[in-house]
Amino acid sequence: MDSAHRQPLRLLVLSALIVAIMACRFLPYALNASNPLQDWLWGFTPLWAVMLFGVAHFRPLWLGWAVPLAAMLLSDALLHFSGLAPTTLTGRLLIYGLMLALGGLGLVVRCWRTVPVIAGAGLTSALLFFLTSNFLVWLNSSTGLVSGKGLNYEPTLAGLLHCYAMALPFLRNDLLGTGFFCLVLFGGFALIERHILAANHAAMETA
Repeated sequence: MDSAHRQPLRLLVLSALIVAIMACRFLPYALNASNPLQDWLWGFTPLWAVMLFGVAHFRPLWLGWAVPLAAMLLSDALLHFSGLAPTTLTGRLLIYGLMLALGGLGLVVRCWRTVPVIAGAGLTSALLFFLTSNFLVWLNSSTGLVSGKGLNYEPTLAGLLHCYAMALPFLRNDLLGTGFFCLVLFGGFALIERHILAANHAAMETA
């Protein structure tokens, strides 16, 4: 079986992995608010791992952006219309913009798919999101430019640093989540590709 015949199966496996991992976004809402795991699940996000994984693996390349964004859109719609996590258009556009931009790091992983590169890309993604999103939270609290007045932080450097300090638990969870989901996605697909897809290829060759 040539690569043209293997491609649909590969695309199906990649897409299924991304949709399954995106379903983990519902975990915090499935637990009682008093559950001690809640402190660790908020911010324990698969978004950056999914984006890096998609851009690194999909052929053609545009699917590497399209499939993760489509899975994100589907999960957002379910969370919003179920009432679990109503959101604003402005807030979502910021997240989608960051996903598109951070997906560029997936191009690096696509060229050098090694553990240090994947770990570095995941770490960079989480840190950039932390710095960007909390800067916007601080800016919004001072000016209301993003989506109306939010949390109250002083419009000073001290206020900005306070905002970042308050968000450190979310950074911790984001780093843990990105690392975990990168391991599951990249490691899991490597095993699938090595054993299941290779076995399917061999069976088709001998059929």
